[in-house]
Amino acid sequence: MAQGTPATHGQWNGPYANIPPLGTLPTHTEPIIHGGIAGTLVHDEIGHACLIPPQSTEGPLHPYAGKVLVWNRQEFAYVDSAQVFHEIPVTRKVWVIDPNTTPPGVTEIPVPDGAVPTSIFCYGQAFTADGKLLLSGADITATANSTFLFDPAAPSGTPGIDGAFFSGPSAHRARFYPTLTLLPSGRFAMFGGREYPVTGNKWPEVEFLAVTGTTISVLQLVTPSFTDHLWNHLSPPQTYAFDYYPRMYSINDPGLAGGDMLFIGNDVIGALTPPPKLSSYTYRASDNKARVHDGVWNPADPAPSADRRYGSAAILCQQVPGTNPLLQRVFTICGSDQLRVMTPGFPALNTMDEFVDLQNGLSTTRLPGGGQTPAPRIWQNATILPDESIFVSGGSAHDSEAAKYLCPPNTLCNQYASPQLQAEIFYPPATAANPSLTLSSLKPAASAALNRLYHSTAILLPDGRVLSIGGSDTQLSESPVLPGTESSPWPGNSVEIYSPPYKFSGIGGRISSCPTTVDYGSTFTIDVTLTGTTESLLEEGAKAVLLRCGTVTHHHDYDARLVELSINATQSSQLSSGAWHLSLNAPTLQNVGACPKGWYMLFVITPTSHVPIGSRFIKIR
Repeated sequence: MAQGTPATHGQWNGPYANIPPLGTLPTHTEPIIHGGIAGTLVHDEIGHACLIPPQSTEGPLHPYAGKVLVWNRQEFAYVDSAQVFHEIPVTRKVWVIDPNTTPPGVTEIPVPDGAVPTSIFCYGQAFTADGKLLLSGADITATANSTFLFDPAAPSGTPGIDGAFFSGPSAHRARFYPTLTLLPSGRFAMFGGREYPVTGNKWPEVEFLAVTGTTISVLQLVTPSFTDHLWNHLSPPQTYAFDYYPRMYSINDPGLAGGDMLFIGNDVIGALTPPPKLSSYTYRASDNKARVHDGVWNPADPAPSADRRYGSAAILCQQVPGTNPLLQRVFTICGSDQLRVMTPGFPALNTMDEFVDLQNGLSTTRLPGGGQTPAPRIWQNATILPDESIFVSGGSAHDSEAAKYLCPPNTLCNQYASPQLQAEIFYPPATAANPSLTLSSLKPAASAALNRLYHSTAILLPDGRVLSIGGSDTQLSESPVLPGTESSPWPGNSVEIYSPPYKFSGIGGRISSCPTTVDYGSTFTIDVTLTGTTESLLEEGAKAVLLRCGTVTHHHDYDARLVELSINATQSSQLSSGAWHLSLNAPTLQNVGACPKGWYMLFVITPTSHVPIGSRFIKIR
């Protein structure tokens, strides 16, 4: 397929095969001792990536600020004396990747034995308001329902290297693949996940945690009451529980400014017969009740609750002229529809939907046009770009991971994978790069070099580029593909970096002056210098946006969101040719649900060319 030019399609750089130095292909063997029996390494990949925010508002930035924290899973297999096969998952390495060098630099953070459980590969994760990383969940053997905090600035025990884990108390549930979300109250909500193995319990409760310094507290466990919808069409009636990594976001509570409220635009996993007509629900902590909604879906879709297993989602929180609350828009993208197509290979969906009016009911729109993307995808990443577009990369046309459970014994199902190398950029209606209120567009982007399938991650960098790492693609992995099409180098430990088209526009600049901290409801000023354009930042159409530092795992970003700021034109001015003094309005307390406390990257978007300038780290408090 034609790749266009960097100015139209963007450009990938890499792959850089030395990131991180895990070894060679997953057929690489490494002896281990488990009960005196040697094992073989059968699986090795990265599945978590977090953009490290500054650790202090005072003095220079911490050396890790703007770099990417990753950790891996290695899985060993052995046969015991009774000829029983065992697999042992291990988190063995933690690194910080520097995307500003070529090739990207790598710093290994020592993790002492016993500092974390056997494996934290499938934990949930989210940043605290201070930039520490909260982890909770269970390893693959469900031996721990543990909580941990990673502090990038804490001494590691090795001179010259920072970064350490702090253990916390056990959570109420051992959750394999849960979602963690920071709320306006400072609490963290944990939801979803299940006991391992996959036949284990799914948990309907919302669990709450809190972090003070490096101390983790486990708070209450609440079972939402489904007041607006009874699952009485199921036999027997039951409270529905979501499963792996529900797409859970903090949103504004219309009844209580600053109250805790969650929106879950879920990919239903674990088919029910008949399938529930469930698109999402909201949970309000103010009354400990959930409101369940049947979204208005396109009638052409025969399954109103299409299963978006391992799809992706993104949230944009944008200004509406003349109103104070931000318009909160959640986009769900592709995924595999087990509920609708129970055939080997589980063909992926090529549909996208927009959810709006999240607090008071749901209205949904099938996007773009007829609601179809050029390529169906599962396991893809959806990365919010600072020009208010969504970058869709990686994935596969079929769910070969699920297909192996339906294929006859001793047969290969990996012909169903069909990796998608070409990326796409989605421009929702009424964004900076697509100012029409009614039209959306989806444009092709450059093709990556490597297959990015199950467990892959993609994360926005402070300069507007996107770092892609991880994912498995061989027959020995959990997401096999057709023999002979495996990537080289192995994608599980190789980095690619994508530069969107705006990086080749010829327009540049920087935010030369910016506060480190901003309070809700305040007005603050920044100075911006532009190069390569005569555009005025005082013109209508200029924007400022906040992008939260992301935490990506299994192709879903818990923390990433875009928050649009209003520019006070009457208090802004031109300093000199190409230099601007802008007055920005911080989010109000009424919008704290859409913009939770913590670290963000601030970008300014030019009014005509829609090129993002920046960024600078800023802490909203």
